[in-house]
Amino acid sequence: MKIVRIQPRQIFYLLLAAIPVIIFVIKIDIWPFVDGKTLPEGFSRIPGDATNIKNLVSNIIPGETVRYWQYEEWMTGHATLIRSVGESSLRKRINSFDVEGGFFSNCVPVPVCHSVVSYVTDGEVKYVTSEEAMVKFIGKVDNLEEAILIAMLKGLYVDAGDTRGGSYRRTSDGFELYLVDTQDCPVTSTSVKVNLTLDGKFTSQNEMVYYQSEDCNIY
Repeated sequence: MKIVRIQPRQIFYLLLAAIPVIIFVIKIDIWPFVDGKTLPEGFSRIPGDATNIKNLVSNIIPGETVRYWQYEEWMTGHATLIRSVGESSLRKRINSFDVEGGFFSNCVPVPVCHSVVSYVTDGEVKYVTSEEAMVKFIGKVDNLEEAILIAMLKGLYVDAGDTRGGSYRRTSDGFELYLVDTQDCPVTSTSVKVNLTLDGKFTSQNEMVYYQSEDCNIY
């Protein structure tokens, strides 16, 4: 029997040739999407109405018992009531006009906008005026809409036209989502993997840029 001896240099070149294959296998394991229309196993496309703030707010179940609560959008000094729940007679006790701060205040091109939640509990009027306070108000993550709303508070959004930025699955302890982080110049869409537990623990990591143009959004 003839014994074939492999020289160290040959071993080096064999390992070097195998690197692209190893990287390819690892990439498939990390990145489960073939394109923007397919879905990884166990995932579903996020419904299109999940991008509608009114629909998201309509599914909020407060983390504590409240007698009345309302969600308002403010723009240039004018409030739009998006939703109100509970004893409507308590609404007259709320004066959100004089409240400082708010969340979702990064609207463009209008520079003066924000959202505020006002609620009454145990005879006391309280206001939600920050992202952190809104997450606390939501409390336990009861449904997909609450999960998306929390992600939006973190600056992420649903890409209704691409599964790489608009898909999800339920887990034993919450939700796993693929959402989109957008940049204006150049216009860029980055897929972000989000894990959100039922008790509100939020983690995320950028996965891959799946769209980029040479254009810029100028407001």
